[in-house]
Amino acid sequence: MKMNRFFVIVFALALTAFLFWQANSPVRAEASPPTCGGRDLLAELKDGDPAAYKKIMDDSRRTPNGEGLLWKIEKPGVPASYLFGTIHVTDSRVTTLPAAVSKALSGSRTIALELEEVVNKSKMAAETIKNIKLIAFLDGRSIETMLAPGEIVKLKAAMKSLGMPYAPMRIMKPWFFALTMALPSCEMQRAKAGLKPVDEVIGRAGQKAGAKIIGLETVAEQFGAFDSLTLKEQKLFLLSSLAMLDKLDDQMETMKNLYLNRRPGAIWAFTRYFTKKYASADDLKAELAVIERFRDLLVVKRNLVMRKRALPLLDKGAAFIAVGALHLPGETGLVALLRNKGYK
Repeated sequence: MKMNRFFVIVFALALTAFLFWQANSPVRAEASPPTCGGRDLLAELKDGDPAAYKKIMDDSRRTPNGEGLLWKIEKPGVPASYLFGTIHVTDSRVTTLPAAVSKALSGSRTIALELEEVVNKSKMAAETIKNIKLIAFLDGRSIETMLAPGEIVKLKAAMKSLGMPYAPMRIMKPWFFALTMALPSCEMQRAKAGLKPVDEVIGRAGQKAGAKIIGLETVAEQFGAFDSLTLKEQKLFLLSSLAMLDKLDDQMETMKNLYLNRRPGAIWAFTRYFTKKYASADDLKAELAVIERFRDLLVVKRNLVMRKRALPLLDKGAAFIAVGALHLPGETGLVALLRNKGYK
């Protein structure tokens, strides 16, 4: 037990140093960030399987508030506020804000992001260490106690391809590994070169304009949402991510195009189709179940928290709320939840 505690302390110190370095290291002027590639699978599907394409688009159209990213929020007696859906990437097509978004942002006194720490990387590092029990095993277990030998080999190869060290991360929980593989390696390289995702672009623009930056959630709450998945579900989430890693660039490009076409309601329908097509047949039913559980824990339930914390800001007016676009559509999305509270 003493050795386990010693290892945890050493690991925590190492992770603290790594995160602090990542947050504060200068960006090299000569860095040339890569351009992310990938094919638009939906565009190919439109020609190759029109019926499947039509189903995805029909599902999108049937989703309440499934189209649109910028919503004006009005209530008598207070200045208008805005709700904007983001996608957490550095792609210039996304980070170059449309004129309507920039105008709404410039007139806002408060900017609410999912996490305030998006614009404070040192604080993010400190909060990560503070909540290490949510992302790492602290009882002597490691990811290798949960995976078969062949699965470990695949995980090591995946981490290497993403430029991430495997050995010091062995005690991380399955959901953390799966989340690490949610973005293509080119996105990680772009972030290391100093390019900012759109959420940070919005936050820093607000800071420059003198707006107050707040978070609708805490780091502990976000980590806790992932950690609330059972270990069995986390493992399936990880194995699914490993199985589809070679399609990650295509998956991301497809979702970005749906986003750029202002169709967040189609993303879940596409995700279900993508999983059915590329997941292991043996695990398909379980993987689809995890997707729905993932959606419930990480979108639906978090929407209720976000609404609760957004209401005081909206009552004052002149707020700009920027959250992931998947939080907007559907009967349990933020647009519907705010309408239910009397906002127009």
